[in-house]
Amino acid sequence: MTINFNCKNLIIIKYPIGAGGKFISYMLGLHPFVLPQERRLAQLKMKINENKNHPLYGHRIGYEIARRIFAKKIQTNRHKEFGGIDFANWNGDLVEQEGLDIDQRVANDLWHELTNQKKYYFFQLERAEAKNPYQRYVNRKTIYLKNYQWILQRRNRSFSDNMNLEDKFAFDMNSIKDCDSFKQEISNCLVYLQIPFDDTLFDYTENLRLNFLDTFDIGFDKKGELLT
Repeated sequence: MTINFNCKNLIIIKYPIGAGGKFISYMLGLHPFVLPQERRLAQLKMKINENKNHPLYGHRIGYEIARRIFAKKIQTNRHKEFGGIDFANWNGDLVEQEGLDIDQRVANDLWHELTNQKKYYFFQLERAEAKNPYQRYVNRKTIYLKNYQWILQRRNRSFSDNMNLEDKFAFDMNSIKDCDSFKQEISNCLVYLQIPFDDTLFDYTENLRLNFLDTFDIGFDKKGELLT
């Protein structure tokens, strides 16, 4: 099976490192057909979706994945998140280092499968300063983050505002500070992505929003570096 560069279900989240892009992927991952950016969990979620009697069927599996990440941060006092390489065996950083064809050379079977199906949506993440590493995926949908400065400040990280938001969806990170605003921003984002959803998804958002506010500065030292 070859990579389908015309796939329409690839979602790119572009943001300065540390601005909260992974959290947005977890929240969108509450949707049953939006996969987590971790290979084994993505495969587990697809398997659970085949069994409507499974206790984690529907929104529950996405909620449990996110909840356990926050629980692990509190338990270890370290920052926890998924990375692109452990999902697809490549990411945008490798494109910058190795060239645009790195995906054809090293992508795993899951990446090949996902680009050739239409049911599930899946993520890759892009640094704000990256030079369009996913340009060959011509039908990708891109989410930019905006108003993220307060997150970077609490994480002791520097930031700039040089991202071009034209013709893309800009997710307002200020919305995280308010329950109703956050639900509306998630709703707007899913509409942009053209992913059908119902309001039962929002039964799971408030606890995770509060978890993020309580834990997002865990694991960063005074220089903004991750604690080891």
